[in-house]
Amino acid sequence: MIFADLYLMKVSVFFLFLFYSLTTQAFMKERVLHIESKPMDFNKKWVRFFNNDQDNIKHMIKILFRSPTGRKIISNAKEKANEMGMSLLEVIRPGESSITDTTLIRKFSPSNPTDVIYESRSFVYIDKDLKLYDAILDMAHELTHFTEREPFNPYTLNFRVGDFVKSTIEGKGGEVDAYLVECAVLRELFPSRFNRESNCFKVYNERASRFSKAEGIRKFYRVGEYIDDMHKHISTREFAFLSDNEPVFISSAYGLPYPIAAIKEYQTIMSKVCRNDRKRIQLLKEQLSSTRRDTNYRTLQSLTQSLSQRCP
Repeated sequence: MIFADLYLMKVSVFFLFLFYSLTTQAFMKERVLHIESKPMDFNKKWVRFFNNDQDNIKHMIKILFRSPTGRKIISNAKEKANEMGMSLLEVIRPGESSITDTTLIRKFSPSNPTDVIYESRSFVYIDKDLKLYDAILDMAHELTHFTEREPFNPYTLNFRVGDFVKSTIEGKGGEVDAYLVECAVLRELFPSRFNRESNCFKVYNERASRFSKAEGIRKFYRVGEYIDDMHKHISTREFAFLSDNEPVFISSAYGLPYPIAAIKEYQTIMSKVCRNDRKRIQLLKEQLSSTRRDTNYRTLQSLTQSLSQRCP
C-alpha cells in the first residue's frame, strides 16, 4: 500500500513563456468581433465579462472554438483533462501570469523504499490582467503545452540540461510549437491584426503558405549577447541553430531569450530535485538506524550515489 500523504515530494515545472513579441499595440482599429450578433470589445479584460471565473473561461473557450486550429486544441485538451479525471474548466484557471504548471509527484511505500510511483498533474493559468484578445492567444499557447508537451522525469540520471533546452524549445509541444499554434489562431480569428502588427511573419513561409517550424527554431535560438553563457552550459554541437544574432523572442518569466531562460528553469528544477533527494536520504538514514533493513541500506547507497552524480 502506498501512503502518499506521508511520503510525498513534488517538483513543479512552469512553462512561463508568455510572448512580449506577438501583440504589443495598445490602440487597434479592429476592436470588435461579432459573436451571436453581439459586438464584443476585445480590449476589455477577459475576467470582466461575467461575474465568475468559470463563465469567463467558457467565454474564451467558445471564442477559441471558432478557429479551426482552436477546435483541435480544445478537443485534445478535453481528452487530456478527462485522462486526469477532470474537466477542461477545472484545468484552466486565472493566475498572475500565463503558465502551464506541471507537478511531478513521487509516492513511496514505507514497507519498500525502492517502490516509487510517479504521477504528474498539470494546470493552465491565464493572466487575469490580460485583455480578452491577448488572453485567447495565451490560452491557445498554453493549451498546446498542456496537451502536447512530452513528460520528463528530473529524478533520472539522464535528465540533462541540453536535452531539457532542446525539448523546451523545439520538442513536441514546446515553445516553437506553441507559438506556431498561437499564430495560426491569430490568423484565423483576427486576420487584419495578423497582417498588420504581429511577429508571426517571422516564422511564416509565404511560398508554401504555411508556418515554418524550421524557421521558428532558427529564430528562437537567437540569443545575442548571451551566447557565451549558453556555451558554458551546453555543447554547441547539439545546437546547430544557436546564434549570437539579436533575439526575436524573449521569455516574460525571466526577461531572457528562451534558450537561456530554459537553462535557468532547468537549474530551478534541479535545485528542488536535489533538495527533495537530500530529505529522502535523511529519512532513510533515520529508518535504517531503527530497522537495519537491507532494502533500506541498498536504497540509501543507490540514492546517495545518484545524488553525488546529479547534485555535486
